[in-house]
Amino acid sequence: MARSVTVKVATAKVIKALEDKIANNVKVEASNEKKREAYKVAQDKYFKTVLKEFKDSLVIDSISKHSWRNSLSVNYEIVGGATLPDEPEIEKLESELGQYEINEINNAIRILKMTDEEFVSTSTFKNIAQYL
Repeated sequence: MARSVTVKVATAKVIKALEDKIANNVKVEASNEKKREAYKVAQDKYFKTVLKEFKDSLVIDSISKHSWRNSLSVNYEIVGGATLPDEPEIEKLESELGQYEINEINNAIRILKMTDEEFVSTSTFKNIAQYL
């Protein structure tokens, strides 16, 4: 049977770690947004290149109109043995915190700032450790 670990962590250190996690999440969200935007630009360029350079090798296979979402899907068939270039891939995204997790961390910070205890109890630390 495994033994439980008992540690004493200063409340100020826990608050700092949680605040750092929130601050880091803002950076991660900004970084991921840049990656998504770069991917969108690369994807748009790819689509335009394929339609322009391979227009003689593409034949419309089917068209589907989706009036409920105001969109049109066009499927092309590649003829004449043309080989399309590889589609761009999105750069690996870092894991972002969800709104629920952000709320939980902010709640924990507020509660920890109200305590007079020098150290965080093991049960409290266990509940917030997943966010650190």
